[in-house]
Amino acid sequence: MKRLLLFLLVVALAGAKNYSLLQANLQYTIKEDGWVSVQERIVYELSGCFNELYLSKPPELIIKNATGHCLNLNCTFEKRAPEEAPSHMQELVLLLPPGENCNKTVRAIFQYEVKALRKNADHVQFFYKLWGEGWDKYVHLYVDVVLPGNVSEVVYFLHPWDEDYDVEEKGNKIHIYNFQPPHTFLEINLLMPLDWFLPNASYLETTNITKAEIIAIEEKEKQQHEFLQEVGSILGLLYLALGILALPFFYWKYGREYTAKELGYIQVYERYPPEEISPTKAAFYALGRTTSTSIPALIMMLVYKGYLDLEDDKIKILEPKHPKPLSQDEKHMYYFLKKYAKDGELSLEELRKIARDEDAAEELRDILSEGVEDAKKDLDLSGSKKYMFTYFAYFMLGFLLMLLFPHAVFYVILGIFIYLITYFIAVFKPLLLGRWNREGRLKNLRWQAFKRYLSDMTLLKEKPPSSIALWDLLLVYAVALGVADKTLKAMKVVLGKKLSHLNRPLYRLAASPSFVKGLSSLPSQGRSGRSFGGSGGGIGGGGGGAR
Repeated sequence: MKRLLLFLLVVALAGAKNYSLLQANLQYTIKEDGWVSVQERIVYELSGCFNELYLSKPPELIIKNATGHCLNLNCTFEKRAPEEAPSHMQELVLLLPPGENCNKTVRAIFQYEVKALRKNADHVQFFYKLWGEGWDKYVHLYVDVVLPGNVSEVVYFLHPWDEDYDVEEKGNKIHIYNFQPPHTFLEINLLMPLDWFLPNASYLETTNITKAEIIAIEEKEKQQHEFLQEVGSILGLLYLALGILALPFFYWKYGREYTAKELGYIQVYERYPPEEISPTKAAFYALGRTTSTSIPALIMMLVYKGYLDLEDDKIKILEPKHPKPLSQDEKHMYYFLKKYAKDGELSLEELRKIARDEDAAEELRDILSEGVEDAKKDLDLSGSKKYMFTYFAYFMLGFLLMLLFPHAVFYVILGIFIYLITYFIAVFKPLLLGRWNREGRLKNLRWQAFKRYLSDMTLLKEKPPSSIALWDLLLVYAVALGVADKTLKAMKVVLGKKLSHLNRPLYRLAASPSFVKGLSSLPSQGRSGRSFGGSGGGIGGGGGGAR
């Protein structure tokens, strides 16, 4: 099966074909009889096998004396009417010889005459697309327009206005070069003296429009184009700036926290827990996330409340006679341990192995998520939701801008790209554009102040808790907030021999690296993206190709 697939892939790649245009040299010779003789020399680079090269011309274009050949191959020429051609246009076709039509550089020459001049009131006009928008390849395009007289006696305009053409005038020739983009025409509006042409010259039509009127129309269109170009560039830059500044603006409006001054909170430290809540919720209020130590802190809280005990690194499941109330996450942590315990006991090593199981890890994630569910109600995430909604409005505005002002395309695409990146940031990090409400921010400030107290050795020595028993609760929160090592050092200094009066299992757990760090590395820890802590016209044209 694999060999068959490989064979099919090789066949598909071998059958793939494409072509490019290396160069196109066009010469338009305007004759005194009113006809224009055209020679198109085009170099095709064929990758793969092709049957024909062709030019497509509008059905209304009058063409005579059409011929064609290849310089390096024995090609056959034919002209097709619109109803016979795949493009539904007039086609000049060079049929490539069988056996010599694969992976070739082909130099093709097409020659023909077109009826393309208008006789106006005081001049003869050649308003013609020298290269059509039907071409879908880039090409080095060289065009010579050969006049019946000197170039100094004519007035001409090249379209589109925003292409940067290289033009040279010499004698009776106008030389034009451009690295022509795909699907882009090159048009000339050339105004010539009447006396260059024979009295019985053949024209497309005769009109009463004057040279001055045509020049005025061209100059007005050029001014309008330049104005729209300038407006488009300005609007494009504004659009880009909007895309760059959108995220900072939304952060400033929706993501900045209320300051302590705005809330009238002046405390630097809190010497007691602001409220007796689960360690998971306490860490969330202090840091804006569930900490890596939430699981060991929950277990310690269950020890503190008499639901667990610790003997020789084994957790013992207790049934307290006078149970203290438990929060939802504490209650479910207790049931989690009880489910996996054998004969009411579970070693710390067994707990680490259990938590590596995918189902057990998912249970722990659910427990931590449940522990902060109430606290999340104090978060205002409207900024993130509004920002994600504005992306679609921004995209539609950019699409409309590109339709109305083509010169804004570059800036619009760049702006959409930048906005898209920041959009995904807002999707995956919704807290970046969220903040605490006033009540939640006050809790956030108080728990941060309590964390500073637990981290300050000097303050713990000068103003220790009012009772030894309170140290037990402080140890639980110190683990949850990630500052247990600093609190333990202060305890040794302040309590000294009185350490024996503490709840020994809690002290041993807090001081055990294998407990705190071991359980902190479990794959059940969920983190948010951000902490909430801290301050803060002419005929002609057509196209061509190879097939």
